[in-house]
Amino acid sequence: MEKIDFNFTQDGSVGMYDGITKDIFHSVTGAKKESFDKFIFSTGFEKYCKENNSVNVLDICFGIGYNTKAAIYFALNNNPKIKLKITALEISKDVAYLSPFIIDGYETPEIKLFLLAHFLQNYDDFTDYIKDYFRKEPDIKKNYFCPDMCLVFESYVNKGYGCKVSEAILEILHNIYYQNISDSMKIDLKANEWANVDFEILFDDGRVSAQNIKSGYNFVFLDAFTPHKQPLLWTYDFLSLIKSKISSDGILSTYSNSTPVRKTLFDLGFNLGKIILDNSQFGTVASFDKSKILHNLSDYDYGLMETKAGIPYRDKSLSDDSSSILKNREEEVSKCDIMSASEYKRKFGDGKI
Repeated sequence: MEKIDFNFTQDGSVGMYDGITKDIFHSVTGAKKESFDKFIFSTGFEKYCKENNSVNVLDICFGIGYNTKAAIYFALNNNPKIKLKITALEISKDVAYLSPFIIDGYETPEIKLFLLAHFLQNYDDFTDYIKDYFRKEPDIKKNYFCPDMCLVFESYVNKGYGCKVSEAILEILHNIYYQNISDSMKIDLKANEWANVDFEILFDDGRVSAQNIKSGYNFVFLDAFTPHKQPLLWTYDFLSLIKSKISSDGILSTYSNSTPVRKTLFDLGFNLGKIILDNSQFGTVASFDKSKILHNLSDYDYGLMETKAGIPYRDKSLSDDSSSILKNREEEVSKCDIMSASEYKRKFGDGKI
């Protein structure tokens, strides 16, 4: 497994840091809170679920599943009969396989049980991987994993279940949990609601997976590593591909304020907005439908996009590595004679007014 460090964020949920990219997976203010704020509350997700019978979500960079969990939680709590389809893109099985076990702040076990059933059903290497991980990383298991989910998994494995019907696996896991671990009443998300949840996770370079998915997504959660470190999923070419997958009423949300990313989305025809929560501004939303934008970008923001800072990342073949993409953009910036971002800021301030 790649070098991953774990930590508790301020809302009590577990976050991660990638030692290879030198980048965080989650905000220190709260891994769960971040998924709520930036991908649910900022996009009108709850209202959409209340008013529609189905919703399609594209979760780009599943990680340990916070955004997918948030989508499941809010979709079913706002409309228990809704047909929810989630397609998740993720390059690392090593990270995604931990999602059912991480302490994530949800009081109900239903979502973790659902994900655990999914991995048991669909991936033959999952069981051995988790058994080996528990053996090699006992301190991580003890400190950052939910004890109940670990017990459910170990009970399932020790009893030798070999069922390959996903519904039956989920029922077995529910029975293990509620008969042997918790005698509390099942609340909020009921087991019989899961028949309407269609979840798949595609393990590959996101640029490859995105070429093989259908269109019609109502919500796109773009949660890749920081653009200026790992631009692979922020290029004009990748976002152009994602544009073709979004429905006419769809909305894309991301934590990033990146000017090249905003300029790319604008050039692709999206209406743009910013995310404002707790009197703070962060993140970007993009939609073909202007009514979806709650907080428009300022004239300052649009002006900044016309400087060198707005020059996009490019990856025409959708196969370049990060260093090549960054180098090519640096060369394009150096040859361009438009105003620099620093000059723009000296002339117009920092845009906070």
